[in-house]
Amino acid sequence: NKEEINQELSKNEKIVSRLKEMKNAFENESKEDMLQFFNFPTKKILFIRRNEEFRKKIKANNNEITREVFLEYAKIKKRPDHPSLYQLLVTLNLDSLKKSDSVEKDLEVEGDECYYMYKIEIENDILTISYGSNSNQKYSDEGDCSERHTFLYFKIINDKIIFEKSDTAG
Repeated sequence: NKEEINQELSKNEKIVSRLKEMKNAFENESKEDMLQFFNFPTKKILFIRRNEEFRKKIKANNNEITREVFLEYAKIKKRPDHPSLYQLLVTLNLDSLKKSDSVEKDLEVEGDECYYMYKIEIENDILTISYGSNSNQKYSDEGDCSERHTFLYFKIINDKIIFEKSDTAG
């Protein structure tokens, strides 16, 4: 019985399982698989590039995104460039979250003027995913790398992680 097995998993193991599902959704570029990370209808935008057509569609729906609108406008792409949510999911050892409430890694790419910071942190019922870039002094004194950081906050509800909000710094 699947539910009995689920109860034996720790909170962190459930989160790791969801993060791996998110990684698979990127690898399959599947909007359907990404639906589980939202409570629809929602005003929370992630994976959607806003355009006029999208704005009209949500305005007609009390500025809320429905499952249908998400499926129509979301873009789930496994982006090869750093920093990105997809690269975070493939760079970090997700399994290490089973034994710890955070995992992070700074990543240097040979010849790249940036270095990249990836982190996942579990605190109470909030999962924080952050990724960003900063100048790599090894390659550049001026640093042509823009310092920026993205923070994604997910609420941990039973065995789900539901997108709450995002912040950007830099």
